[in-house]
Amino acid sequence: MLNKSKASFNAFKIKAFTMAEILIVLGIIGVVAEMTLPSMVAEYQKQVYVEDAKKVYSSLSDALNRYMQAQGCSTFKCTGAFDTYESATILNGIAPYLRVQKNCGRTQGCFYNSTSYFLNKTPWGQNYYNAQALGNGYPSKMQLESGAYVVVRTIRDCTGNNGSPPMDVLCAYIVVDVNGDKKPNTAGRDIFLMWMTKNSLVPYGTEAGIDAIRWDRDNTYVACRNTNDPGQGCLARIVQEGWQMNY
Repeated sequence: MLNKSKASFNAFKIKAFTMAEILIVLGIIGVVAEMTLPSMVAEYQKQVYVEDAKKVYSSLSDALNRYMQAQGCSTFKCTGAFDTYESATILNGIAPYLRVQKNCGRTQGCFYNSTSYFLNKTPWGQNYYNAQALGNGYPSKMQLESGAYVVVRTIRDCTGNNGSPPMDVLCAYIVVDVNGDKKPNTAGRDIFLMWMTKNSLVPYGTEAGIDAIRWDRDNTYVACRNTNDPGQGCLARIVQEGWQMNY
């Protein structure tokens, strides 16, 4: 009877893995993780950049429209903020409609003092924005509560022209680093460029115009076809492709 019970018990025994087998499985999992995790993290980080860019772009567009309407205007030029080269005028005008942590104007600050980069990893050198600007025509800067840096350089009387509408009337050039001092400080990743046109905010690289300056063309600085390009026009591509960073 006892032998029969032992036989029955042995029939239901489950064979355990050996230590060697466990180590082999763990090794395989480690190799797979090493191969896939970096790309997963990179894709996640891209989406973070895109979400930050979308928030800043939306906030700036809203602030500019509210400022224009408060002045009883339908164009930015009508506000009087572009009668001179003083970039601080428009920055001060939109500040009440933004969540601003610090408004540096043309004084030192509100931008990092380290080198920034093009998408192809060559130095851009936008760190000069951190310096104090002594005269009109120089950029003005602010830092939003989100940490984003916003740099505005105006074009007097909105006389900038880059071809066909809406790029035939340009009032200012805007540079945004969506995460402030945090790396990578790279065009097309966390640095994005925009134009203030006649009455709207437009991503840099949107319009072909007379010079065919567009993100998908082989233009100096603007192109954003792949990571071998400089990437200044990447925001236009991101918007065009449904707020996705497909590069």
